[in-house]
Amino acid sequence: MQLSTNNLWDALGRPVTVAFVGGGGKTTLGLQVLHEGVGAGCKALFTTTTRILVPHIPQQVDLIIETSNLEEAVDSIARAFIKGFRRIALISSREMSAHGQRAVGIPPSWIDALCPKVADLCVVEADGSRMLPFKAPKIPREPVLPDAIAAVVAVVGVDALGVPLDEDHVCRADIVSELTQTEIGKPITSAAIGKVLGNGDLWCQGLHGVPFHVVINKVDSASQLKPAQEILAVVSSGSKVASIAVMGQSSDTRKIWDYWKGALLPGLPRTFTYSYSYTMQTATVVTKMR
Repeated sequence: MQLSTNNLWDALGRPVTVAFVGGGGKTTLGLQVLHEGVGAGCKALFTTTTRILVPHIPQQVDLIIETSNLEEAVDSIARAFIKGFRRIALISSREMSAHGQRAVGIPPSWIDALCPKVADLCVVEADGSRMLPFKAPKIPREPVLPDAIAAVVAVVGVDALGVPLDEDHVCRADIVSELTQTEIGKPITSAAIGKVLGNGDLWCQGLHGVPFHVVINKVDSASQLKPAQEILAVVSSGSKVASIAVMGQSSDTRKIWDYWKGALLPGLPRTFTYSYSYTMQTATVVTKMR
């Protein structure tokens, strides 16, 4: 069965709180969901429980609230929504890094007080990856998930396929090596990515019953479709994966969509699909039947 939707938030089931983990474009995807929530009439909040580059105003958010006090945060956000702001970022402080000014995150326990009590939608970047496309979490420190989360989305960049397994190319390379039995320095394979990315228990850490989704990102050209297909085939065998999105930038949405229909879907009979475009983003979401 083939279905269509015009945004990622719909494909995830419109969770009121969603955490992005892993590597390969978490911030961009999180801000996309924020934008889509606002388009649906939501008062939307973007925050982190780790560290991220400070969002840009007005391209990414309308307002940044900086405070280390929960009561002040709740009051400031409520007042900002009353004033008409709709895309608000909340951070606790700022610091400098090699990549520029970084936002320091809030305690994960704050989310329960912020959404849905103050905001209609809260998007949380709950993991760091040093701007690398692939990582494995360091349990129990990572990811930094709030208890009050309605969906977890693990992200990988397809550009991780074939790179050497080392700290220059993969975040927590030693943990990936241990989990996948891949030697340090050897090329990353689709099987290694799929084994880490498709492990819902690894990423959700005891959050029982929370839907777990996967995004294979940066599929920006026809040459990357086959590698993405290989990763998807491995990830789809994960028992707790609710949905898998294949995303990238392309001016030829139909070509990508036809490829997935012809080359992939016949081999995955338990799936149904979403296809959509968002400005320059195109995606095919293959969702496992329960």
